[in-house]
Amino acid sequence: MASRAYHFLLLITVLVFGVWSGINPVDTRLTWLLETLPVMLALPVILLTYKRFPLTSLTYTLIAIHAVILMLGAHYSYANVPLGLWMQEWFG
Repeated sequence: MASRAYHFLLLITVLVFGVWSGINPVDTRLTWLLETLPVMLALPVILLTYKRFPLTSLTYTLIAIHAVILMLGAHYSYANVPLGLWMQEWFG
């Protein structure tokens, strides 16, 4: 039962991050839509196949991390993600 709660927490995290990502993105709404499209297509498939084809918690975690990275890049536009700008300052 603990893994189901963990999977639910991952789902909520991805959904909350997706909502945040869609609020006032830096680039156009179309760019945001195209950059988050893989998440929007994969999430229903994962939810529909959750019971029939269960994956490991590690796999769900890696999928969630990848989804968050995609949505972060979609919100800021990949060239303007703050972490990348900070790294440029630190390393020249």
